[in-house]
Amino acid sequence: MESDRPARRLETRSGSYAFSEIHHGRRVTDRGRTFTGARVPFPDTRPMARVPASGWSRAPTPVRRLLHRFDTTYTTVLTSLDAAWAGGGLRALGAAVHAMRGLEEPALHLTETRIPGRRSTCGPQFHALS
Repeated sequence: MESDRPARRLETRSGSYAFSEIHHGRRVTDRGRTFTGARVPFPDTRPMARVPASGWSRAPTPVRRLLHRFDTTYTTVLTSLDAAWAGGGLRALGAAVHAMRGLEEPALHLTETRIPGRRSTCGPQFHALS
């Protein structure tokens, strides 16, 4: 039987807390029960365009590379989560969390890339690769 200690480490400061803190405008306190801590400002946003249903099919080469990198990592996240749910345990869940952290860099680069002739930027298309 696996120890639940690593699972508790994964649960600390989950994304749902971060989103809830933004929603409430305050840090969570009292072991996650109330939002009465320090103020949390709404983060800056980027003017990301709606992703076309077919994805960014006519993107320039540097953007296509970022999209492929993001989608490859996204596919790893999904595969690792499938493995965790199929009995792979904490190792597979840890692999998913590790891969998920790798999504940030290409996503940021994409959302900082302006679409020629528009005020909006590109963004991840979340395509699972086969």
